[in-house]
Amino acid sequence: MASGRWAGPLAICGAVAFWGFVPTATRYLAESFTPGQILLARFSLGGLVILLLFAIWRPPMPSRQNLPKAVALGVFAALSFNVPVAYGINIIEGGTAALLIGTQPIFITLLAGIFLKEHVPRRMVVGLLMALFGSSIIALSGGGGFSLEGRYLLGCGLVLMASFLWSSYSVVAKPHLGPDLPAPSVALIGTLLGLPLVMPLGAGGFVDKMSGLPPVGWFAVVLLAAGASVAAPVLWNVGLSLGQASRSSLFLTLVPIFGVVTSITLLGEPLRNSMIIGGALILSGILLATAPPSLIRRRAPAPT
Repeated sequence: MASGRWAGPLAICGAVAFWGFVPTATRYLAESFTPGQILLARFSLGGLVILLLFAIWRPPMPSRQNLPKAVALGVFAALSFNVPVAYGINIIEGGTAALLIGTQPIFITLLAGIFLKEHVPRRMVVGLLMALFGSSIIALSGGGGFSLEGRYLLGCGLVLMASFLWSSYSVVAKPHLGPDLPAPSVALIGTLLGLPLVMPLGAGGFVDKMSGLPPVGWFAVVLLAAGASVAAPVLWNVGLSLGQASRSSLFLTLVPIFGVVTSITLLGEPLRNSMIIGGALILSGILLATAPPSLIRRRAPAPT
């Protein structure tokens, strides 16, 4: 059915929309929060949202024999990306971080081809390159510099490591998500169990910082917690379970577009022509890579 065919991409786009808010919210909170405190805010409020979901929705959970697998995948997903990014993005510019995070589709496509034996058509490769080029234009327009100073290289290494680890999770988790291991449960378990693990990183002075947050700051924390830490991983896992990992990775190139929108609306940053060009390349690349072949392939001329 057509609705089923679009369920996966729509879920992935929903996840990407929430993740697009992360750089803007992180930049805002980093003015008064340490990286550990930002992580603790995300996981503590996210854990509260999950407990409410368990009480109201009662999402499907894995069987007892699959519970250890769900815990391992969930905790790895929750910590492997969020922790290194929180510390790395505190060192390097947002543009550089966006460029490094933008390597995820490359890693996922390569790993899916090697380990999942997914076929990657030529037009998907071309579309991916177009989208990545567009992401690079947007990232560079946001002031992505570079330095060979040791601390700066450490920040770059942390963000690049986070991208690779999240890509690895997506490929490793893909074959296991299904009826026996419901996709939402992995994300919910990971965020909930990740809370005690990040607590030592930001417990000092956390309550005082939270009590002094203005309304905009609370809005940023709620979207980070409920959106990026709960809704986005659930939607990503659902979308990943319904389609190829390599195809799903293409939609990650939309993150800079959502990041630009939130930066303009919440931080008052200007909209530059380079951002428009980059956004057009991203959308064109995704359309080329995901459109049905019948819309792209030229019809053969009728015989005479």
